[in-house]
Amino acid sequence: MRDKYMPKGFTPIRGYTNGEEIVLCGVPDAPPDGAEETSAHNCDEMGCGSIDHVILRIRLAAHQRRQIATDIRERNNEQGAARGF
Repeated sequence: MRDKYMPKGFTPIRGYTNGEEIVLCGVPDAPPDGAEETSAHNCDEMGCGSIDHVILRIRLAAHQRRQIATDIRERNNEQGAARGF
């Protein structure tokens, strides 16, 4: 996945989903000795926070969003049953 989708120069550290998209956050790699940092990353455009850089956003297709919603419902039902609800 890294070679196909992720920009070079970043190390992923965590991922999130809100059911609509997948967001991978990470940190910029240190430039090699003697090299200058590049400014190809635009924090405003990517929606970075104060802790992590958003390095990749992938919008999920409709069938993927439906599957995630189904998985969440099933997990919640299983957890509720385990608690006696």
